[in-house]
Amino acid sequence: MNLGIDFGSTYSMLSYYDNISHILKPVAPEGNSPHIPSVACRKAKFKPGDAFSYGYAAKTKLDKDKRNALTPYRAFKMLLPVTDQKELNKQGYLNGVTPRMVSKEFLRSQLQSVNSKYDVDQVTICIPYVWDQDYSTLSGKGILYEICQELQDEGLMKSFRVVSEPAAATACVAHQTFLRTKKLYQGWILIIDYGGGTLDITLSKVRTVNRNRKDYMEISVEGQAGAGENHPDNRIGDAGIAYMNAVVAQALKDAGCEYERDTEFQDAVDLLEVALITENEELLDKVEMASSNPSVLKDDTDTFMTFSYDDMEEIPVTYSTLVRVYDSLIRPLLDQELKKIFDKKMHPLLGMKTPKDAVNNLQIALVGGFGQFILVRQQVCEFFNIGDSDEIGVSKEDAISYGAALIANGNVALQVRAPASIGICFPDKSFDFAFVRHAPLEPGQIQFLDHTVFYLGAKGKENFPWQFVLNLDGNPKCGRVLVPIDDEVREKMLRIPSPCSFKCGFSVNESEVITFWYVETDTYGKYDPAKLQKKELGNIPGIFGSVINMEAAPLVEKK
Repeated sequence: MNLGIDFGSTYSMLSYYDNISHILKPVAPEGNSPHIPSVACRKAKFKPGDAFSYGYAAKTKLDKDKRNALTPYRAFKMLLPVTDQKELNKQGYLNGVTPRMVSKEFLRSQLQSVNSKYDVDQVTICIPYVWDQDYSTLSGKGILYEICQELQDEGLMKSFRVVSEPAAATACVAHQTFLRTKKLYQGWILIIDYGGGTLDITLSKVRTVNRNRKDYMEISVEGQAGAGENHPDNRIGDAGIAYMNAVVAQALKDAGCEYERDTEFQDAVDLLEVALITENEELLDKVEMASSNPSVLKDDTDTFMTFSYDDMEEIPVTYSTLVRVYDSLIRPLLDQELKKIFDKKMHPLLGMKTPKDAVNNLQIALVGGFGQFILVRQQVCEFFNIGDSDEIGVSKEDAISYGAALIANGNVALQVRAPASIGICFPDKSFDFAFVRHAPLEPGQIQFLDHTVFYLGAKGKENFPWQFVLNLDGNPKCGRVLVPIDDEVREKMLRIPSPCSFKCGFSVNESEVITFWYVETDTYGKYDPAKLQKKELGNIPGIFGSVINMEAAPLVEKK
């Protein structure tokens, strides 16, 4: 089985493509929905060795926990890049419990469940697009790589690949179009992925490529906007989780109740989440009735749901509360990011003059759990001046997992692009990049340095001679000098023969595994291609560490 995993902030989903029936199928825990709660818990007064519970088992225990005998752990994926211990303490990560530990055990529990019935081969797991874009969030991707590598070493999967959530969602939408039209889709797709912790808006191009005598749809992400967890613009958490927290806080404030973000508060948030899912039709009716005069909802004091807090038994959440919080927290941000992707990408790339031109130029899909919220859908429809039909929300919250399954199974390809600018720094502090970040690459194709490398050998591990130069901003004229921290990588590089002059370069495969290539040259710089040698180094986080302190690394610049 080739498995796609949407590792979500609030819910996760595993799915696969059945090669016999040619149908995408979810992997659902027995008797439960395939949307697995991304939650864990353990006894509040725990002893060493006390076990954690994960997913539905944890949610069931927490639902029955009336005496706060359990400690819940939530949002562990979105907290992976966070290094501020005070912030982690606020989120309940105390006594040596870390988001990395809980994330690993959560994923292990899900993979063990699947492996009890199937043999898992390739796993494609998804990350927020921003984790692959900025120094401050690269560690999130690196830590997840480490976790997956450790789980692979345990035999829970044969190989894995980490891809962006919008790329996976695009794969699902393109595949659905293929099923509907019986033709490989070629064109543009706009994904608006609004989840519990992030808003990712991405514009992707889908083209047809031929590999191994077979045509595939290949996806390249061409533009991005967004906000949410760990986003560079520091709009932290203006998504589903923040919205529900703000609604509960506003209801308590309206009721004149002082509150803290304690277990009772979280219980109220959980009840609100259930109500937003199960009572969505009532909210939809309200929104449709107010379509001619949207301001009416701001004054609608009818009760949407109630919850208890402290000594107050029924604190109402009104329709007015839902709309007022949305208009103050979500609407300005979503409008800002939609305008940003239109002005910076859709307008110049597609020649669109106004957002309403989008319906004739591309497909639009609203995905993610919060993307199904009626107020979000309504705002997106208003922005593009289109109706709330199947064109919006085409694949709903299943899209990311299904798309990951299609990528894992090889039904849809992702264009390989350089994950970073990488090259070699010479003793005189000059350097060459083999390729620049985001440059399109053919999988496995060698990109040689312009210069010949003169390698005189190592005087010992303490004087490691192979210095790499790396950057993530795509600037070909500067980079940071880094030495691999992985012992295996260092050993591989030290085993290269010396003294000698080499032509060398790098290649990248579909899973962003970097391979170093070298071949001895003659005095005229010529070489025999048949004598090419290679050393597979691994992914960037594996070579240089999951948390790369780029600012502390020496800077080199070309004059």
